[in-house]
Amino acid sequence: MHLSKLLLSSTDASSAQCISDLRQRLLKAAISKQPHILASIDNQQIRDLIQQVVAGDDPSMLNFDQIQAINEWLEHLDDNQSGRKRYAPPI
Repeated sequence: MHLSKLLLSSTDASSAQCISDLRQRLLKAAISKQPHILASIDNQQIRDLIQQVVAGDDPSMLNFDQIQAINEWLEHLDDNQSGRKRYAPPI
């Protein structure tokens, strides 16, 4: 039973690392293919934080204003993506 716990925790850690790597690579790919995503951020401090995340670094604790600015930017990004899909010409 002790061995199965060790194997399970090792598998859980491997799974978590794999998912983390997947997120990181997808994020880097998205930013490299669509650099305008970062350019759409008016707030330099928020842009720097997002670039830190893209680089794989965890930023220090975010304050309320930073969290709010990031959430507003994400909503704006979602709105822009939805608008493009809505008005995209048929293929």
